[in-house]
Amino acid sequence: MKPAPSDPPSASLLEPTSADDHVCWGGGQRHPASHELWVKDLSVSYRETRALEQVNLHSRCGRSVALVGPNGAGKSTLIKTMAGIVKPDSGEILWRGRRLDGTSREIAYLPQRSEVDWLFPVTVRGLVEMGRYPVVGWWGAYRRHDKDIVDRALETMQLTDLQNRQIGALSGGQQQRTFIARALAQEAHVLILDEPFTGLDKPAQEQLCQLFGELTAEGRLLVASHHELGSVAAIFDEVLLLRRHVVAFGPVEEVFTPANIEETFGTV
Repeated sequence: MKPAPSDPPSASLLEPTSADDHVCWGGGQRHPASHELWVKDLSVSYRETRALEQVNLHSRCGRSVALVGPNGAGKSTLIKTMAGIVKPDSGEILWRGRRLDGTSREIAYLPQRSEVDWLFPVTVRGLVEMGRYPVVGWWGAYRRHDKDIVDRALETMQLTDLQNRQIGALSGGQQQRTFIARALAQEAHVLILDEPFTGLDKPAQEQLCQLFGELTAEGRLLVASHHELGSVAAIFDEVLLLRRHVVAFGPVEEVFTPANIEETFGTV
């Protein structure tokens, strides 16, 4: 469940300074409230098939956004386009007022678990260390500062005791926490997640839900595709109802209505 505004995050490492700025994790630098993500008139096609049509979205750090729609609605396409993996036909994505062309180290993409090769011979720590590559470069020197950030990410995600375990030996919830730890090590401001709750048992889902609240309370923006309609209001602040085009977007309590859901999915 989303924590009440007065509840401090249990693993909080930094304190927001005011309603107008926040401190981004790891860097110790204050940033103004202009940390906004804009998706403007975005259209994407795969060969002759239009996957997204004139999609608009606007949110900022400290918020969580659910992307909700039926299979084939374009949720994964939108996520991969925001992450810089898919190139749009038209439109633009702006982060902090600047156009995004390709990937940004301030934006972390967390794929669906089904897309990950869990047999790949890398440990939990090794995967989290990959989050430093956008910062130091593939051939850059790995400094004490980088090690400290990786240690901190592991500790925050309660993975220190598992850091030498191969990623395929983890539970589903531990695997998700490892990828989030990699995003923290990257010092990402925006986390874009593709179906993060899929395949998790109930305790792991509850833990991830609590974690989402802590991450947004610390000043990050979370954007995640989500298919469990019954839990949208408990987890997210805003929702984008998608059917290749935007059916509705805004605060959950305003736009996540039976009429908009029916328009998105048909009769539910």
